[in-house]
Amino acid sequence: MNPRYPAAPWSGFLKGISIVVTLLLLGISLLFAFVMPVRVPTLLHEVVFAWPLLILLAAVLFVVRGYELRDGALHVRRLFWTTRVTLGELREAATDPEAGAGSIRLFGNGGLFSFSGWFRNAKLGRYRAFVTDWQCAVVLRGAACTVVLSPADPASFVRALQPSAAAPGSKKPLPRWRQSR
Repeated sequence: MNPRYPAAPWSGFLKGISIVVTLLLLGISLLFAFVMPVRVPTLLHEVVFAWPLLILLAAVLFVVRGYELRDGALHVRRLFWTTRVTLGELREAATDPEAGAGSIRLFGNGGLFSFSGWFRNAKLGRYRAFVTDWQCAVVLRGAACTVVLSPADPASFVRALQPSAAAPGSKKPLPRWRQSR
């Protein structure tokens, strides 16, 4: 299995949300910089000006760049670091463009440069998402949790997780997870 998989290119929906929210946050920051009354304390003025910019900076830092599966864990490459998500024993890997349908965000980022965090829907229950394009979604069900991610080539990612057929006479057991779809 190729150990590294790039994230899917941003969907039009993610681009749209990111552009609109970025412009909105920059506009709010500039509005407060030029419109806030002079008699407002300097510290409050600086905090109100900087807050939208800090939100943008935080979201940029958590952008999803790629994925790696090793040692029973998913490693999500961010801008400057890697987030490790323990899957435990991988039970299922499936492509599912409808994985995010009807989801409610419990905690995380709902579309500013990525869809990242904890979500819940009727189909998957509670899951963790690291998605740049829902149409390329892959659902990994592990013993510890369910994770949704979006590699650039979802079918190749899932195929790479399939157990290879054991050679005749081989005593090596096959993994206990199954691949669907």
